Amino acid sequence: MWKMGSLSKQMPATFWTFLCGTLSLVGFWGTSGYFSKEMILGAAYSSHHVLLYGIGCAGAFLTSFYMMRAFSLVFLGDPRERDRFAHAQESSWSMIVPLMWPGHPGGRAGVVHACP
Repeated sequence: MWKMGSLSKQMPATFWTFLCGTLSLVGFWGTSGYFSKEMILGAAYSSHHVLLYGIGCAGAFLTSFYMMRAFSLVFLGDPRERDRFAHAQESSWSMIVPLMWPGHPGGRAGVVHACP
């Protein structure tokens, strides 16, 4: 990851798929990850399990930190190695479609859950 950077320009399908998966995993509002984390943390808090609630919050924070760090290093900023950046390319559709299959619905499933 330290040798990457700015791959959003070279790999747009992977960029958007990784973004949807990252937002869902960090629990961004409107994604499926938000509602699942909210329910788990809410259940721990309402049952007065302070330790479980604290561990859950710490785990959610660490997951958010690591995923945003990975996203930033790989897809944002300037390319760190120009020769590798020049050779980077999007994969074929046989690789992109299975990548999008779990990523994009996970990012949108929370909106469906939120709407009555």
